[in-house]
Amino acid sequence: MINTVAVTRPHPQLCGTMAKVAARGFKPLAAPVLRLERLGPAPAAGGAKAIALTSRTAAALLQDADHLKTLPAFCVGNATAREAAAAGFPRTISADGDVDALARKIIAAGVSPVIHVCGEDFRGDLVGALRAAGAAAERAVLYRMAPAKALPDAPDGVDAVLLFSPRSAMVFAALGTDPPWSTARVVAISQAAAAGFSGAAIAARPTEAALLDALSALAP
Repeated sequence: MINTVAVTRPHPQLCGTMAKVAARGFKPLAAPVLRLERLGPAPAAGGAKAIALTSRTAAALLQDADHLKTLPAFCVGNATAREAAAAGFPRTISADGDVDALARKIIAAGVSPVIHVCGEDFRGDLVGALRAAGAAAERAVLYRMAPAKALPDAPDGVDAVLLFSPRSAMVFAALGTDPPWSTARVVAISQAAAAGFSGAAIAARPTEAALLDALSALAP
């Protein structure tokens, strides 16, 4: 039976996901395995015609970057687009897919130069793909996610653990070597995040909603 569900997501997304876990009838446990560290200020707009965002965290960190708000924000998916809109970007375009889909969306729009605002641990090579297509593109690394040193106490045990990325899965695997963590059912957002975990449940799509659906499917 699934009751207590550990949410390994870092702030600022942690609280929102915990609320959604609770809404599905589970008891959420905050267990962030990564910690946000900002590395510098938002980039200057320069002559950029658009920005590209491949994470919700990058979008949230641009909340005070008013000098970029006149640019369209090309986002890797709907969740990132919503975060960008909440941060004050009036024009958001969602690729509703992965980095390759985002590159195709930007290339089709014919915008250049583009600033890719991201974290230190980014997936894919958006800048390389844009340059290969003849677009000018630069990368601005705004933050890094530092690994946690330990998992929290779990006096009521842990029945399931939600993993949102291969990086968080790697950190969790290193930290969760003893019960109740080592015996909890893993629910992963993708095949890559599930690698190394026997019997992991995997989301049908790499989205939070699909991950929560995979969690609900485990309940009797």
